[in-house]
Amino acid sequence: MSATATLVIRWLGTARVIALTPLVILFMLVCDLRLRFVIALKKEQFIRTVLARHAHGLMWMLKVCWGVKLKVDPRLTALLSAPGCTIAVANHRSPLDILVLLHMYRARSPYFVCRPGLEQGLPVISPLARYMCAVLSGTASKNNALLRRLGQNIAATGGVGIIFPEGRKTQHNYPDLLPFQPGGLSRLAEAAPSARVVAVALRGTHEAWRGPWGLPRSSVTIEATLAACVSQEQFEPRQLARHCEAAIRSALTRPTESTRTPEGLWTSSPTH
Repeated sequence: MSATATLVIRWLGTARVIALTPLVILFMLVCDLRLRFVIALKKEQFIRTVLARHAHGLMWMLKVCWGVKLKVDPRLTALLSAPGCTIAVANHRSPLDILVLLHMYRARSPYFVCRPGLEQGLPVISPLARYMCAVLSGTASKNNALLRRLGQNIAATGGVGIIFPEGRKTQHNYPDLLPFQPGGLSRLAEAAPSARVVAVALRGTHEAWRGPWGLPRSSVTIEATLAACVSQEQFEPRQLARHCEAAIRSALTRPTESTRTPEGLWTSSPTH
């Protein structure tokens, strides 16, 4: 592609973002007002449903305004709707990871495990943390009790719990992963022994959006790959994190979607 064509494409992308900025602002205002209203009703399940729909809307806005695409491994798509208790394990490179996984699992109303500090002061992310996350306190005994309650809850309801065993984003040592911490995952797994463990490798979220204080980048493709799906009977609880880490590392070293053949393992993200 010539330099002139590249310049024209970039200019058109910038013009599209500028033209759609009022729509983005209006969408965010409507989301905020709607969320404030349902929070005032103090019905947690209703709040969680609205938040899941907002996440779906935000992913749609990223696609329309910035050309961000989400590609999901069809093997993972098949597992999204499979009944039964699930613990999803993923790498963590951007706040967008939460929106992507919530968008994928929105029909199951998932719970996240997250670090303290996210539940205040961040648009979109903080309401998600308050109503859809088990927020770790930094105190081991309290965290253990919280993870046990979360595990028991998803086991009783056939729900989904999502955890990032790295403990924080890997943006400072990107693209390498941080070592997975086994404690949180093992506590969650022990409380929900019937849960299948699904390791999800996320690629492209760091490139698409690095955080709340920056704008998304245009024309980035995010990939969600099924790295592993195992029964807990195959591993001791504290070995799960090591197995998931190895599987995700392996999945991230495979070729990207753009280099795969048309008959490869990729499909568009479900939009229903």
